[in-house]
Amino acid sequence: MKIAMIVAMILSNFNEIDKNLFEVKDQKETWVRIQSTGPSDKPLPIIYISDHEIDIERGGFQTNIVVSESAYKNILNMSYEYRCDRRRPDKWFTEFGALEIAVSHQGNRQVVCVAAPEISCAYLRGLLPLIDLPDADTRRYPVEELGRRFGCKGFE
Repeated sequence: MKIAMIVAMILSNFNEIDKNLFEVKDQKETWVRIQSTGPSDKPLPIIYISDHEIDIERGGFQTNIVVSESAYKNILNMSYEYRCDRRRPDKWFTEFGALEIAVSHQGNRQVVCVAAPEISCAYLRGLLPLIDLPDADTRRYPVEELGRRFGCKGFE
C-alpha cells in the first residue's frame, strides 16, 4: 500500500520532477530528448540528440548523441511527425516501455510525443539509421540499450 502511495505522489508531481531533475545547463540549447516514462527496476538512459555537444550533467544516465546537421533535422522531423499522443496519458506512465520525446529549440521546450510501448520500439528502430557520424556504432549504443531494455524486436 505504501508503494502505491509513493508512486501516486511521484506521478502527481511528475511535471515538476521533469522540469528540474534533468536540466541541460545552457537554456539556449537545441536538442531532442528521449526518456522512459514508465516504471523500471533499473535506471534507463536519458538520451539527448543534437548536432553539437551540449552541456548536460555527465556521469549519470544522461548521454548526448551528436549527429550531422542533416541527420538532426531528420530526427527532429521524425519526432514531430511520429504518430503518438501529444498529451501525457496517465496510463502510459505506468506501462514499461512508454517513451517521452521532448524538443528544445533555443530554450523553448515542449513534449512532442508520449508513445505507448509498441510505438516506442518503432521510434527507436527508426532512429538507428539516422545516427550517421563515423563512430555511429558507438553513438547508437544508448538507443540500442533502451530498445533492449524495453524488449523491442530487433534489439536482442
